[in-house]
Amino acid sequence: MKVYASIALISIALASITPAQELFSDDFNSDSSADYTLNTSSNDTKIEFGFDYSTLGIPVAPNTTDASTLGLKLAGNLVDPGEAEAVTLATIMQFTGNFSVSFDGWINANGPFPGGGGGSTEFITIGLGSDGATVNQGGATGSGSWAVASGEGGSSRDYRAYKNDAEQFTESGQYAASQNNNDLYYSSFGGIDVGTFPGQGNIAQQNGTSATGSFGFAWHRVTLAVDSTGGTGGAAAVTWTIDGLRIATLDAGIGDSFATDGSATVGMMDIFSSVSDNAQLSFCLIDNLVVEVAQASTIRITQSQNFAILNQENATSHSLFSIENRGLTPITLNELNFTGEDAASFSLDTDLPLVIDPFEIEGVGITYTASGDTGNKTAQLEFVSTDGLEPSVILALSATYAETLLAHYKLDETEGVIMVEASANGPNGAFIIRDPLDYAQAALATGTAIGFSAADSGDSGNLALAAPLHVPTTSISLWVQRDADSVGEDVLFNRDPGFTGADAIYGCMVDDFGIVTYRAGGEVVLQSAEGAVPTTSKHHVVITHLDEDGFGNDTATRARMYIDGVMVDENTEPTGFDAYPGSASTRSLFIASRTAAGAGLDGLLDDLQIYSIEITPEQVNTMFNAPGLTASMEAPELRITDISYDMDAGSCTLTWDSIPGQIYYLEGSTTLQPGLDEPTWQELEDSIESQGASTTYTYTGVSGPLNFFRIFLP
Repeated sequence: MKVYASIALISIALASITPAQELFSDDFNSDSSADYTLNTSSNDTKIEFGFDYSTLGIPVAPNTTDASTLGLKLAGNLVDPGEAEAVTLATIMQFTGNFSVSFDGWINANGPFPGGGGGSTEFITIGLGSDGATVNQGGATGSGSWAVASGEGGSSRDYRAYKNDAEQFTESGQYAASQNNNDLYYSSFGGIDVGTFPGQGNIAQQNGTSATGSFGFAWHRVTLAVDSTGGTGGAAAVTWTIDGLRIATLDAGIGDSFATDGSATVGMMDIFSSVSDNAQLSFCLIDNLVVEVAQASTIRITQSQNFAILNQENATSHSLFSIENRGLTPITLNELNFTGEDAASFSLDTDLPLVIDPFEIEGVGITYTASGDTGNKTAQLEFVSTDGLEPSVILALSATYAETLLAHYKLDETEGVIMVEASANGPNGAFIIRDPLDYAQAALATGTAIGFSAADSGDSGNLALAAPLHVPTTSISLWVQRDADSVGEDVLFNRDPGFTGADAIYGCMVDDFGIVTYRAGGEVVLQSAEGAVPTTSKHHVVITHLDEDGFGNDTATRARMYIDGVMVDENTEPTGFDAYPGSASTRSLFIASRTAAGAGLDGLLDDLQIYSIEITPEQVNTMFNAPGLTASMEAPELRITDISYDMDAGSCTLTWDSIPGQIYYLEGSTTLQPGLDEPTWQELEDSIESQGASTTYTYTGVSGPLNFFRIFLP
């Protein structure tokens, strides 16, 4: 048995189990529906007790004692038009205290493999602490602590754990590895030749080998184990294992809380509307369900310092955590082993062997060194332990190496890739044009700006998607001009992995009264006064969010809002960001929309900049006064570099250092002489567009013996 911890959590105790008293069991050989509440999302689902799975060439489940091949078959989203569906069986019997829920699970899917056929991605579910009446369906509803695994590895997150209806993500520190099947951590799963099953190999599409790391086409022992006081502050912790490999540990003392007392659940879900191209091949099997009393772990791991985000190659950061021996005899840790794609970036600062006496705590330090490509870095560290219950202690390590400027979208493109990431630190964005007549490009802050129209359905509205690295500290800068006929909430940006439009991570919008609101975790964090960003005029909006203790908790250090270079609001106790994985389908930062089908912006956006640091008030002011500059750049000094006079044409040509995207004023005077009265300046031109780093303008109409000119910004 193994015990694990994540350095992204403040405190976590992890449960291993020693089977003791059996509380409930079901071999599903016959109709035992009277022992459950059958909860379904709709009638497009199927529950079959006593299903003979040998008819499809599926072998006997490993914990079967009577050689039976009868079990529980669950399916959903079977007929067109498809919808997301789920089935949850909740035991009538209620459970409390320290206990575990286990079953043998199998997921069947339609081929060919490894990718799977149309509509092949479905999930098997396990849960505890349920209210007995709620369907566990990702993105919709859920009760208690529950977990799911996909069959063919076709999801952006194949392994997911939930607290009630809230999915928990990799960066929360509750997982042993990333959530995708392609992580080496799951390499013991998958690699099954699907064509070898007698009842399926004769079906043309059932061929190929299942993806490495995928759950499907093999029996796995799935377990949730409760340690009722093992979480932060004595709250509950629930550990999810598959074949003894820890997948995640949910801590009720950090972030969202959840119940562990209640019904045990088994089930399946399909969170996609696409129907399987062969529904007879798409189902989940459950056999040999057991609920039993469990003994809590003797080892508790508490963490007091996260890795800081690093912005430079070879920079280092340190994490400190403690291991507590809650047993009656000494425990020795030795023989460490780092594994995982980024293992070489981590090192142990503590000498081994490490002896932990009974009821004592010993500190362990780990160093992360930034190297290679930027992004989130993960590895596992395993100690060999002399403890009888936990002979192996595994730490899941997670750190971040990020450029200071994560992404810079100038929005000057008129063809090709619209939304080129100019800093080369992040991926290009995608501009979605659904209303060509409303799509426009016009001058705003620098170069051109992109025009947006609000979406009121999935088939209308122009919006954009960016995919910068998600980090706990960030700053976002942009220029906006709202249309005069803008009605309702104008969304500037929104990050929400569940596509709910509820600002689950963070979001910023402007209402009908010109009030700018910034939310994090669905809560209002910053808000401007009325009229801060009215329609028909351009404005510079900057949001900064500083989180010095990182992911894994709901607190942050400071948040600030700037409008037109001036700080208009500050919050010294803002909500911290939730973490979520960097999968292409869920990590998008929506620009000018909350979701792909939600309300958005009517107007222009320009020069979107995204940082992994809190930019300073001085930097914000410079960026406002010199549109197009980034926080690390200094505004050029305004000076005339060349002047020439054409007597015949009566014209004067001036050249000066300029800022891209700016508008300059030209004034002239003939009285700028010693001994004369205060000079009188006459406006000669009020809309000279910058030509880039240097601008040249010819003024015709020079008269008099002496002429003086001055260039300035409005």
